[in-house]
Amino acid sequence: MQKRAGTFIVIEGTDGSGKGTQFELLCERLRQAGYEIAAFDFPQYSLPSSYFVKQYLNGEYGSANEVSPYTASLFYALDRYEAAPQIRKALDEGKVVVSNRFTGSSMGHQGTKFRTPEERRGYFIWLDNLEFEMLKVPRPDISFVLRVPAEIAEGLIDKKGEREYTAKKRDIHESDRAHMQKSVEVFDDLTQLFPRDFQRIDCVRSGKMLDINTVQNMLWEKITPLLPPPPQLEMTSKDIPSASSAAAAVQSPSINEPASENSGTAGQPVPGPEKSGKAEKPSKKDKSAAAEKAPVSDFREVTAQHFILRDASNLLIQRVQCARVAYAGEINPSPDYTQKDESGRYCYYTPETFSKETAQHYHTYIGQLFELYGTIVAALAKHLEQTSPVPNSGRSKEWQAGIRAQALEIARPVLPAAAANDAIVLAFGQSLENVVVSLLSSDLPELQAAGNLLYKEARILSPTFLPEHSTGSAGDPIAYKTTNDNAVKALAHSFLPEVHAAETHGVQLIEVSPRNELDIIADALYPHSNLPMNDLRIELAAWPYNRKLDVFEALAGTRSHRRQQLSHAFEKAQYTWDLVTSYALFRNLQRQQLVEGATAQTLTPRYGYEVPAIIEAAGVSDEYEQCFDLSLELYSLLQQAGHSLEAQYATLQGHRMRWKLSQNALETTRLIERTPNSPGMRKFQFSLHAHLAETHPLMAELVLLP
Repeated sequence: MQKRAGTFIVIEGTDGSGKGTQFELLCERLRQAGYEIAAFDFPQYSLPSSYFVKQYLNGEYGSANEVSPYTASLFYALDRYEAAPQIRKALDEGKVVVSNRFTGSSMGHQGTKFRTPEERRGYFIWLDNLEFEMLKVPRPDISFVLRVPAEIAEGLIDKKGEREYTAKKRDIHESDRAHMQKSVEVFDDLTQLFPRDFQRIDCVRSGKMLDINTVQNMLWEKITPLLPPPPQLEMTSKDIPSASSAAAAVQSPSINEPASENSGTAGQPVPGPEKSGKAEKPSKKDKSAAAEKAPVSDFREVTAQHFILRDASNLLIQRVQCARVAYAGEINPSPDYTQKDESGRYCYYTPETFSKETAQHYHTYIGQLFELYGTIVAALAKHLEQTSPVPNSGRSKEWQAGIRAQALEIARPVLPAAAANDAIVLAFGQSLENVVVSLLSSDLPELQAAGNLLYKEARILSPTFLPEHSTGSAGDPIAYKTTNDNAVKALAHSFLPEVHAAETHGVQLIEVSPRNELDIIADALYPHSNLPMNDLRIELAAWPYNRKLDVFEALAGTRSHRRQQLSHAFEKAQYTWDLVTSYALFRNLQRQQLVEGATAQTLTPRYGYEVPAIIEAAGVSDEYEQCFDLSLELYSLLQQAGHSLEAQYATLQGHRMRWKLSQNALETTRLIERTPNSPGMRKFQFSLHAHLAETHPLMAELVLLP
């Protein structure tokens, strides 16, 4: 893996630890040592990307505990996403990038909301994947955590001056002492779990704060080995500037010492509608997904638009995630569907096209499915408690919450595709157009309604967005796609048999290019040659096998960790898979953004399902199978009523589905190497690897099985 030219250093810390002061001192010290630096301070309050962060910290969305850690983390992640191109550019130029807070701050503060270490570690992995894998935010080389106990930090916080992101003396994190104490524990966990990424610096000795220069020297000693050779001699300790002089010299935006994830550059308020981001959910009687636009000053001044889809079914979220937007996913990836809303109804989508009689049948069947889901969850939780090796003395409330979360996840396969959730969509101009066109050209009314909402909100911010929409002109991209889709569909119905093929194989590798995996070495050698590609291929055709193998092995190197990315030359290898898996597994892969561009067939209960061993062990196999019987009955009833497409809402996440995936070798490697979160996922990964090994054995040897 090629090492980047610059170094990325982050200053993290518990509340009141002096992060801002140490950040300023470090920036100035690096400058005086002759280094060219790029300073960043998060959140970026002067930019629209911090709007939701400011609203959150001011308590506009409720207390810290009322806002899901996943939701709050998205606010901060998107702000860092905004700065990612600048950070990447500075690193490519060989600069020392210094940041006051980064992803570790979200982990340290949002991690306090989890009741068990297992849940918290799962969140750490989720956020790491979101920012560094999905959003491609540059990963810091090291994050230093300045540690100050909560009881000492409280007094330091009250000495802070005004901060422009809030008019309050303390924000929602600072005003909660229990949160402050818990965040110290979570930061300690981070430094113990991930010592290569997070290093702890104790700022208190014998109950007293160390002086500023002492802490700065401790930081400098740890940072120096990470830096390139200094352009000039290092400063001695007497040369360290005072906090006040350093603050005046820093060329980055003005800094105010924050309390948690919360302060930074002074910013101007972002214009937008009042209470934006707090729009009430639509009534459950009207299940159409509602779109809320993120307020921004001007569409042309931002890199992307953010939307929230309220009460979106799995079918809607699935379609959006297939449209290649920058990011799309559920705000709460693990909701508790055993809970009812204020009207006494479970959270699911109801098509508006149903007649009154059909709707009544639909509600009856779906209600029974959710009731059975609750029964299965309760039985699973009891079984997990009885079989847990944790002694009674260790079975805290946090432990019980972890058991229930596990039961909810295991029972997910009996939830229908109609189960609704709130989702966030981040899209650039072109990708936003793609998702709008995809939704508006769909046959499902729910998807069309969501497409219209996204279109209208985008047009408010940019009147030039899709100007030809609904005009019927030759340039209308929606009419073009709809016409073509309908033409292909008509031909398919005319000439293809109306039968469901029996499942022959869960995984089939149906297309491979190139057939000979050693053919990719031409792409590897091309930048080191002065030959045209055709001439180079002719030259390589005459090479003996062992010489080609030497190039392949040199290209692959010795790979011992999945973070060691294979060369882009491996993108030359392309694979197309025809797959039959559970819908739950497919949706799980979508959530992890591992199957971008997948093409799914219409959902149906006719491919069957599996009963997991733990369901039988918990004694609820009858209830589990009853769910699938009810689903099939409702599916058939909807088809008979003329709602063949809407019948998909009746299928369960445990039903098998057929879908197709085309990936290059790097994407396939990433999919197989992802840490599995279920036995079904592990089985799927091993099957992919086995089929890959049959066709490209050398490539399969490079994959590190989880």
